Amino acid sequence: MYNYVYSGFFVLISDFESIKTSSLTTDLPSSIGVYAEAQNPVVCFLECDKFLPEVYLDVPVVFKAVLHNQTLLPTTFKWGPVEGSQKDDCTVEIQEMEGKIESWEQKPVSIAFTPHKAISFSEVRLACSINGQTDDIYLNISCDVRTLEVSYKTSTDTHLLSEQMKVEFGENVPLGEPVKRYVHICNQTAISAPFTVELETFVAALPAPPPEATTAGTARSRGRNLLSRTPNIADPISKTEAKAMEGE
Repeated sequence: MYNYVYSGFFVLISDFESIKTSSLTTDLPSSIGVYAEAQNPVVCFLECDKFLPEVYLDVPVVFKAVLHNQTLLPTTFKWGPVEGSQKDDCTVEIQEMEGKIESWEQKPVSIAFTPHKAISFSEVRLACSINGQTDDIYLNISCDVRTLEVSYKTSTDTHLLSEQMKVEFGENVPLGEPVKRYVHICNQTAISAPFTVELETFVAALPAPPPEATTAGTARSRGRNLLSRTPNIADPISKTEAKAMEGE
């Protein structure tokens, strides 16, 4: 028994069919049918339409796009620029812009999406070219962008929360003693925001501190000097020089 091995290179064809004839010096010629199917890399996304469930204004959302190689042929991939009519309203950052994908591999790629407008996105897509594959594959991104949402609650302590927007201090409030009540500000989104708290009516402030002792002592000494320099009209001895000359 003889074993024959046929090898060849297939370029730009999908199927190959031929008949090979072999002959031996001691035997009659024999024909062998040869058939082969040439393959090109076939890569797709496991999920080509990606909807992001929780997206907040100007907050990046990181998700994974999975490339699936459906053949035994390893190949390479390369991402293209962001496309679509809403591409200027967001920022898309891809962790691995190009790389290699092995045979039958499912390769995840991390992508960060940041919206800059509070709108519904449906016209943003990413093109990815596969070496050896005729057409590019596309990843479509869609989402509904949420803005800042804040809720308020009150309580007499830090545990029992109430939906009532009223801070109740009670009727028997001791004079000069602080009574604490709590207002809880609850941010229901991933957007960070500063806040300020101030009173519109019945604004209270700490009393002004008393003047320092040195200042008070200086003021008293100045008062005594003024009193000593002021002539006493009722006392003839304390008359001024001009008055004394008139008296003469």
